[in-house]
Amino acid sequence: MEDDKSTAANIARKAFAELKKRGFYPDTFSVNRMLVALLRVGAFEEAKSQVLDVHPNLLDKHSWTIYGKFLVEANRADEAIRLYKDFQKDPWTPTKSSKSSLCFVTLKPDVAFFNVYLGACAKNAKLQIAKKIRSDMEDWQVWPDQITHHCMMQTFSAAGQLDAAEEELQVMEENEIEVTARTYNTLIDAATKAADFRRAKRLLHAMDAKNLEADVFTFNILINGAANMGQHKK
Repeated sequence: MEDDKSTAANIARKAFAELKKRGFYPDTFSVNRMLVALLRVGAFEEAKSQVLDVHPNLLDKHSWTIYGKFLVEANRADEAIRLYKDFQKDPWTPTKSSKSSLCFVTLKPDVAFFNVYLGACAKNAKLQIAKKIRSDMEDWQVWPDQITHHCMMQTFSAAGQLDAAEEELQVMEENEIEVTARTYNTLIDAATKAADFRRAKRLLHAMDAKNLEADVFTFNILINGAANMGQHKK
């Protein structure tokens, strides 16, 4: 699989170079596909120096969604968070990079874009930044989806705010956003990590009451949580 990715990245590099050699100028689609090819093989510095820094005016919300997603998946969530802090609402407000591509006005961000950076907050327990992202979503009239709420649950949980995490569940139900076994697994996982088995048991019963069947992940979470706390009988 890695060889296939490396081969694909090399082909993309050659095609991108040939495109420029023949006097054609890349468009947003070609820039984004080049970005994906490089990031799949972990070539972050090359992606930055050869794509992001060279073609700032071709970058769109998908470019920064792609880049942020790969950063988070590569356990570089802190870099994704720093990147988000550079995004500005006002195109005339100076940024550290002073690039127009880092402005919400030109990017027109969508829910997938915001979810990526919320995911970074969930990984690093950055609650204040997560709240800012939620506020930015409201400002841009981008409405939360299931992933948004799951990310917020994880961030609240990582910050030790289990009640606030459960409030996200209530908001989901009020806004008729689908609640699934994964939703409850997220909350049960947080409860077991906090050694709050009473909460975990209550959530498990609530899950059953809503006819949401516990899956292998649910039981693995419970078993792992009990084992970590030395609660083998539980």
